[in-house]
Amino acid sequence: MAITKIQSESLNLADTYAFTGTVTGAGEKNTPYFARYNDTQSVANATETLLQFTGSIVDNGSAWNSSSYRWVPQTAGKYYVYAYGVQMNSADYDISQIRIRKNGTTRIAESQIVQRFYDTHFICAMVDLNGSSDYVDCTSYHEYSPGTNFGNNTIYVSNFGGWLVSAT
Repeated sequence: MAITKIQSESLNLADTYAFTGTVTGAGEKNTPYFARYNDTQSVANATETLLQFTGSIVDNGSAWNSSSYRWVPQTAGKYYVYAYGVQMNSADYDISQIRIRKNGTTRIAESQIVQRFYDTHFICAMVDLNGSSDYVDCTSYHEYSPGTNFGNNTIYVSNFGGWLVSAT
């Protein structure tokens, strides 16, 4: 039997329905998407530093630029992006930050904490990307002399990722 019209009064959600043909309008693919991790990276005192996220977990769409450490998806739309990270330091100091930026200058998410023994950051945001030249990257900043490392070890791993929520 072909279903030509579904009315909520007559649809039994406990039943199982087998669809043939193509179901349209049921949702979008959340591609492209990416997830990266960071090897240990030195971050100088009082210097905003581009985080390199040299390790790849997944890169659907091959949109990660390994030389400029940015993600440039080629599909226009709204994206969910996130960063999770730790400055590898057991010392206490007042300013520890990570930022997600759009096109290298516009801050779309930022976390600032008072650093206490390997505290971690988690930030996320929704951002519109045009599908050709817009990109996102991630930076770190702190005020601890002589400097510290950002990255990972066996316990603390830093990540940066995102995916398409809705194409425009």
